[in-house]
Amino acid sequence: PDAGLLRVEVDLVGVKADALGDWQKVDVADYFSGNNAMRQGSRSFAKTLTVSGAPQTVAVTDPIWKEWQQRQISHVFILAGGRGVAAKKELPVTTDVWDVSTINLIVKQAAIDVPTPTRAAKQQ
Repeated sequence: PDAGLLRVEVDLVGVKADALGDWQKVDVADYFSGNNAMRQGSRSFAKTLTVSGAPQTVAVTDPIWKEWQQRQISHVFILAGGRGVAAKKELPVTTDVWDVSTINLIVKQAAIDVPTPTRAAKQQ
């Protein structure tokens, strides 16, 4: 069904609070260059996703969530790159922010949208 859509590499990287500043400075093109030390040193969850308007998810049952919980990460960085796409999104993943079992991602050429509302957005 997505034969004509652009497919790109997407890494989800669980980050602890003490490393936030380093990840906020990461240049996406450099990250996907093939010799980036941060990419090589991270324990990322890699997927190939399509650039489209359709939401895509990492299932709450995926083992990566349990690993991130055990490592006590506070944020997930979503990095998408390749074929003219360079996008990065930082998401807090603490339970005070999210009250859902699915967080939807929409990968675009220059951005990653997260249409799933946070607790603060729901309360307004």
